[in-house]
Amino acid sequence: MKVLEQIQSQRAGRNRNKGALFSALLLLLGGALSALPLVFSSLSLFAFVFLSPFCYFLYSRAGGGTSLWALYGYALCYFQGYYMGSFSFFTAMYPLEFAGLSPIAALAVLFAATVLLPLLQAVGMALLGPLTALIGRRLSRGLPLLFPLAVASLWTLLSYLQNLTWMGVPWAPLSIALARSPLLIQSASLFGHHFLIFLLVAVNALLAEAVARLRHCRERQALLALAVAVALFGSNLLFGALRLSLDKEEEQVTVAVLQGNVSTMEDALYGEDAMLYPFASLARAAAKSGKQIDLMLWAEAVFLDGLESHPYAEVFLSSLAKETGVIQVVGSYSLREDSEGEEHFYNSLFVFYPDGTISEEIYDKRRPVPFGEYLPWASFFVAVIPPLAEINMLARNIEAGEAPSLFSLPFGRAGGLICFDSLYPALARESTRAGAELLLLATNDSWFDGSFAKDLHFSHAVLRAVEKRQGSSTGRQHGTFGLHFAQGRDRGNHRPRHTHAFDPHRDVHRQPHSIYGNRGQLYAVASAIRFNAIPLSCRQERIVRTRSRACIFSAFGTFLICQVVLGGIRQAPKSS
Repeated sequence: MKVLEQIQSQRAGRNRNKGALFSALLLLLGGALSALPLVFSSLSLFAFVFLSPFCYFLYSRAGGGTSLWALYGYALCYFQGYYMGSFSFFTAMYPLEFAGLSPIAALAVLFAATVLLPLLQAVGMALLGPLTALIGRRLSRGLPLLFPLAVASLWTLLSYLQNLTWMGVPWAPLSIALARSPLLIQSASLFGHHFLIFLLVAVNALLAEAVARLRHCRERQALLALAVAVALFGSNLLFGALRLSLDKEEEQVTVAVLQGNVSTMEDALYGEDAMLYPFASLARAAAKSGKQIDLMLWAEAVFLDGLESHPYAEVFLSSLAKETGVIQVVGSYSLREDSEGEEHFYNSLFVFYPDGTISEEIYDKRRPVPFGEYLPWASFFVAVIPPLAEINMLARNIEAGEAPSLFSLPFGRAGGLICFDSLYPALARESTRAGAELLLLATNDSWFDGSFAKDLHFSHAVLRAVEKRQGSSTGRQHGTFGLHFAQGRDRGNHRPRHTHAFDPHRDVHRQPHSIYGNRGQLYAVASAIRFNAIPLSCRQERIVRTRSRACIFSAFGTFLICQVVLGGIRQAPKSS
């Protein structure tokens, strides 16, 4: 009998392992499918249902029978698939010729970018699995809407925490799926794009709970969850329609956004002239177009070695501003000395006025790209993954700027953003609170030629414009460039490679500040408080029976509140 029991136990164990492996593979695939609305804007509405299977899985496993470690592993598989799908554009960059890597080294870098970088993002987000188990169906059985609310709040908070360190790269938040749908993103002006994340997850989790309640023959609770999901979606849609219909365009400025379509690799091989003269030709053509243009926006990093390293550059650009009679905003690397004579290397924006003078204000990029513009944890990565230390083409690390550094222009004050800066809402908010009436984003996405990364990057700028209710313009080398109105409507223009283009357009630059622009991460703080208060919303006897869970839950919630508040303090705008 003992032998028979042993055999049956072994078979059951093998079956459990097979079932766990099958579940993990399905979650990996499900995560990748959830990233499709980010890649294909035509699928944006599907973002409201694509997460439902994962939410249902969490709901079905959170009640017990699955260990916290197993739930963490399952959630890790899901988010690994989601981020691998979102970061799959790196495969289009092979063989990374611009970095001068060997084919083997390029493969190692691509493995790090498409597997290890997603893993780095998934490690934190996977906490969603065990933390939802701490809620469990025991705590939420009497309150049918508690579980979706908790899942959405926690997902929002974990997404927000990705903004606070270099390891969390907020390249693919769920909100990007809605960026090309102006009707669906207007609520970002109330609470930021994190509210859109909450909305998406809440609708998906409510649909999942409706299915789960229906399976347990609780039709009334299922209908309640379904009704709340429809109400959330409908109210967001209605607010978007009202916002778009009531907003009025006030003062305007005409910006000519220049796109040179010259890759950085060509610039590195053939010298600065490979990039400088195409942009100068575009500036002259725009000036002769017959349109009254107030400002011309160039791309990022026209001069790789630093504007100050080329004595002719400042004279040339000053003369060009005089010749065209238009303000020129030019992106370039910058090598400057501080008061103590120490050299610093920045990625910067310079302004050249039509009278030939140069603005004393210089905007320096505040979020350099890890591994692209500087090497974090240098000694570790040099020892473990040497090719990552070689991917940066620059002779030295880029240092981060410390302030918004607004430009004084005839039509108002303008704030700058450079490339990676646009992924971080707090940076645009700093500029707005410092007095910026227009945001100028310069970027160079020639690295991403042939991939969906350029459109993904463009979508971040759309969300920044809506959050602050402020027009912004994007100048770049490749892909999509143009204007983002304060309402999220954009005048994006797709140009084929090696086609030089410019686009003069009227840009709204003065709108009343949004609630998010004035209050910042208010919604993230509210989510932390709401998540922390969930155990207290249950009946007293259930709290007594699950005291250990409630204590862990409350401790983590307090930690989240502290992180959100401290993050807000660290990112608070400095007085100008």
